[in-house]
Order: sequence, then C-alpha cells, then structure tokens
Amino acid sequence: VFGTTSTDDEVFITPTITTGQGIGSTGPGMAIGFNFVLDGVTFDRIGISANGFIYLGQSVNVPSIFTSMSNQFNPISSTAPGNPITQYKVSAFALDIQAQNGSELRMETIGTTPNRVMVVQWLNYRKYNNTGDAFNFQIRLNETTNQIDVIYGSCTNNTTAGLAEIGLRGNNPNDFNNRFVNALNTWNSSAPGNNNSVKANFNNSLLPNNGLDFNWSPPPPCSSVAGTNTVLASLTTICPNGTSTLSLANSYTNSGIYYTWQACTTTSNGTYLSYTGNNVNIFIPSNIGTSTWFRCVVGCLYST
Repeated sequence: VFGTTSTDDEVFITPTITTGQGIGSTGPGMAIGFNFVLDGVTFDRIGISANGFIYLGQSVNVPSIFTSMSNQFNPISSTAPGNPITQYKVSAFALDIQAQNGSELRMETIGTTPNRVMVVQWLNYRKYNNTGDAFNFQIRLNETTNQIDVIYGSCTNNTTAGLAEIGLRGNNPNDFNNRFVNALNTWNSSAPGNNNSVKANFNNSLLPNNGLDFNWSPPPPCSSVAGTNTVLASLTTICPNGTSTLSLANSYTNSGIYYTWQACTTTSNGTYLSYTGNNVNIFIPSNIGTSTWFRCVVGCLYST
C-alpha cells in the first residue's frame, strides 16, 4: 500500500518510501514480478503516479524510473527528458486527482507463473479539491500474453466535469495508443485517439460502467517476411546541425514488424550504429553535423 488519505501528486518509485516522492524524482521502481514486454521492450519495474498512471522501467538501468515531464497530469502527450526507454507509461485515468478519507493506492502481483498479473489499484480517489467524487480503477499487466488491462470499478462524479488521458505512451509523444470519450463516443463505445492529446470526457452522467475493461494486446506473430524497401528523405542537402525527415517508400501490412534506424558517417558501406528507442516507420534525426548515410532495419518483432 502506498500513500495516505492525504496523497496529492506524489510519485511512488522507491519501495521503502511508501509515502511517496515529488514529481521529477528518480528511483529504482517496484518489481513487477515477471518480465513484461511492450513495443518489443522488456520491462521489470514500475513507478506509480497518484495522478492515475504508471511508469515502466528496467532494472538494468540505474535509476530505473524517471518522473520528469512537461505536464504531470498528461503522461501520454507530455514531453520528457532522458533515455527514450524511460518514457513508457500506461494511463488509466490521468488528471489532477488526489486521495481522501477512505482512499487507498496499492500494488500487488497475483496468480502463479506463467499467468501472473501485476495490479495497481486506485480506490476512492477524487478530483483535486473536490468533494462528492469516488473514482475506482486498476491497471493490470499480464504475464506471458503481455496484455494490458485498464479496468474501472464503480465511479461517482460530482457536478464538475473533467478530462482524463487514457491509453499507452511509447518512447516519444508520437508513439501512443489512446481513447477518446465524449457524448457520442461514450465510455462503452470510445474511439481511438487521432492525436496524443485526446482526452476522455466525464461528468456525473458520463462515466465508465462498473467492470469496463480497455485492453491492449501485442500483435500476432509475423505473417510473412518483410519485403525490401527504400529510405526516403525530405531533405538530402541541409545546413550543418540541421534535420531531415526519413521515411520508407512502401508501408508494411505484415503484423509484428519492428524498425531499427541506423546511421554511418564514413561511407555507405561503413559500420552503422543503431538509434535506440525509435521503433517507428518515420524517423527525424537532429543535429546532423556531417555527411551521413541512413538505413532502416525491418524485422519480425514476435516469433512464431
């Protein structure tokens, strides 16, 4: 159990500091209990924000969890400094919320291998400085299947409406999968977000039903070998320390594809070095200070 009934904006990233730390802190995170794979990256640590989301981290990195971001209430759309691997987050109900009498924030890994589930649960939380709210929800990471579930319990909202970010954040703000909720796209029929700042609206008559489950699963194994391709550049001649947008001439319909962008500053046949945290089909390298050759390695993320 983390925090108290007075918890407000704390992050929980060190197992022994159960009362929490301030936004911007770093820490070792808490053990998930098993290896969890998202976006082809293996995580074994989490951090928790009282504001309705979790950070994903790796024990091989010290510290494992970084909590700095441009807006502590918008984990999906915010920018954040540091290693792209530390940018991954899962958001269940991210906005400015706090504890109250009867609140509890807890983490527990349940079940037996290979079907364990890591659960983070917010009980009886409320919007900041509001009365009459009772928000109950969970984030669940599933062993082996690598499915993510965001599950809502009974929720009550006072007369003040709100907006929450819900979904997944990858290694940069443009790597996201989120949900949009409004009067037409209600919680039970939410729509996929078309940008990273999309929000879920809620009010006293627009709330998730008890038991509603948003879940994300990895794509199935690769259906076939990825075909050859060509890298295109928006600009091939630039000023020193400029940038260019790199993309692929042809898109892939194969499932389970990953992308690794690489660069070489000697010759087209020289030794290429890989960029980390750029598993995307469009890449924008910055501060190019010399003639550089780029290529993209396309492979199968999930084996059969």
